[in-house]
Amino acid sequence: IGGSAYIIVNSYPRYYPAYESGGIAEGNSTIIPLYRDSRSGSGLAPAFGCADVSYLPPIDAESFITIASISMTDDDADVKKEIMVGSGQNVYASQQSLFVADTQWNYQIMPLARSGGGAENTEKTIVHKFSLENGGISYRGSGEVPGRILNQFSMDEYNGYFRIATTEGRVSRSGEAMSSNNIYVLSDGMNITGRLEGIAPGEQIYSARFMGSRGYLVTFKKIDPFFVVDLADPANPKIL
Repeated sequence: IGGSAYIIVNSYPRYYPAYESGGIAEGNSTIIPLYRDSRSGSGLAPAFGCADVSYLPPIDAESFITIASISMTDDDADVKKEIMVGSGQNVYASQQSLFVADTQWNYQIMPLARSGGGAENTEKTIVHKFSLENGGISYRGSGEVPGRILNQFSMDEYNGYFRIATTEGRVSRSGEAMSSNNIYVLSDGMNITGRLEGIAPGEQIYSARFMGSRGYLVTFKKIDPFFVVDLADPANPKIL
């Protein structure tokens, strides 16, 4: 974007070597993601100090996300980077913003759920927003929507609003477990402004694209329905 390349990386700490050496109590560097700058000629070193690591709520303590910015125009510029405890499966970037999506599941044992002894099965996608400006990276907040996303094309930013398409539930051959599909529009502060839910019950999204004030979905179970969605009014998306 402009003169900067942004890189988003998932890292998983090497706990075992640290435990072997007793290094966790000593701040062993194998826990923190390592990096090397080819200009220095030195080996891998911790990318951050422990006090520089933040976290993305809700915390996923098993992994880190690193967002780095490298200048494509200034060979002497330092790499700008942020590190957070958390995880993400998909990213979307506009010219101004970066969105990192993390889908979380809460599945209960079915007999318990049916008897009222347990919570319903739920899945939600948490989206974290970062602003990008001249290579800088700053956290802007997060929002969440029901369901899971297919890929990065299920997300988009347009005129200050974030749009996301999700599928809730699983498609069952017997038809017993119903799925549905949704489009949500979130404000600049990542609050839900508009919603279109219950699209194509019993199917799931196989393709999604957003272009300007329109959204396009293809769902599937036995046929390939193609939906065109009007998003001109962020508070009132509707199928055309």
